[in-house]
Amino acid sequence: MLHYTDSGPSDAPVIVFLPGGGMSGWSWLPQVKRLPDYRCIVPDLPGHGQSPTNGPISISAAAEEVAELIKDRVPTGRAHVVGLSMGGQTALQLLSTHPELVDRMIVSGTNTSPSGSIRLLAPLLKLVMILYGPLQNTGYMIHANMNQLKIPPEYEADFRGDTRLMTPDFYTQVVVESMTYPLPPIADASGLLVACGEKEPGLIKKSARMIRGEHPGVPCVVAPGAGHNWGMEKPDLFTAMIRSWVEHAPLPVELHQLP
Repeated sequence: MLHYTDSGPSDAPVIVFLPGGGMSGWSWLPQVKRLPDYRCIVPDLPGHGQSPTNGPISISAAAEEVAELIKDRVPTGRAHVVGLSMGGQTALQLLSTHPELVDRMIVSGTNTSPSGSIRLLAPLLKLVMILYGPLQNTGYMIHANMNQLKIPPEYEADFRGDTRLMTPDFYTQVVVESMTYPLPPIADASGLLVACGEKEPGLIKKSARMIRGEHPGVPCVVAPGAGHNWGMEKPDLFTAMIRSWVEHAPLPVELHQLP
């Protein structure tokens, strides 16, 4: 069973937030704090934070657990879903297999362009993490990684906790699962919004265009000057995007369409 936090008015519309790989539910606190009028449910995905896993990291298995969480905790049986990176992949899988549980959905920084060679590199990735292990939890590396991910200082303790869970096996599983994830079949993508930061890798933008190519009505927006973790880098803009999308209102003018 997934560990989760549940906040906001019990009778308000529900938004389920799915964290990126290697991060747990605290990573969505900037949005939760800015959406006090919504009921926000934020799980730790399997193997992350306080959620156990019964086997290898699996996006399809994570989506099934999120589906059970919505069925169990959302009286209406439908929720808005927001996912970042691997959380976005989990969201897309949920939309594919359980569309009846999803109202509006936003995925950001989400790869759907699988790499055929990444499995061959898995032993090398694991070796790199083994060699990196002695440095992983040092103050210097914690602060360097927080700076790269634009994580504010007040979340250092939470970030340290997630970093301690990042064993070589766990890291390798997360990377391989995320980098080999293909776009699943989606019968109805009318409620889907795809987003990315302007500074994200080309693979993420390629994936956004792939989704738009498969589902021409899906808007793909870019946050100017932002990187992968722009929910923390630009929390006001990210939250405004969420509020606009779930309320069927115009998106923030700061966002522009992906060319």
